[in-house]
Amino acid sequence: MLEDLLLAFRFPVFTRRARRRLVAHPRFFYFDCGVFRSLRPSGPLDRPEEIAGPALEGLVAQHLRAWLAYSETDGKLYYWRTRTGAEVDFVLYGTLGIWGIDVMNAARIRPADLRGLGAFGDEYPEARRILLYRGEHRLVRNGVLCLPVDAFLAGLGPSSALEDMVG
Repeated sequence: MLEDLLLAFRFPVFTRRARRRLVAHPRFFYFDCGVFRSLRPSGPLDRPEEIAGPALEGLVAQHLRAWLAYSETDGKLYYWRTRTGAEVDFVLYGTLGIWGIDVMNAARIRPADLRGLGAFGDEYPEARRILLYRGEHRLVRNGVLCLPVDAFLAGLGPSSALEDMVG
């Protein structure tokens, strides 16, 4: 019902040529990350980053959906998660290729932060992989392009191509 009222949207699981066991349920987002922040129950045991991380993912989801709707790209958005917990927040798939995009709400990148994109790269070696983070520098770690999330979102416009933004 929330989707019918345009208050939420879902991304299906990316299952093309999957060799690993994947989760089966779609990923749910509210139409606006501010709505998520105000509706999410919180209490004394909740840390602020437990709310800010998913809100940042929702913001990126909103921008990617808008970019796909207004660009001349025929790509579709998915997410990827194995039953063992390896996850990629967004998979763009279409004539633009396969792109795995993970979002993290931290200024520093740890090796564990690249685990999901590493597993995705093992499964889909032809995929380009991007980690969006809250830092300030463009880096490459273990074959994953790490970009500041604000720079990525600022460059995501109707006439921009993903390849041009990531170089």
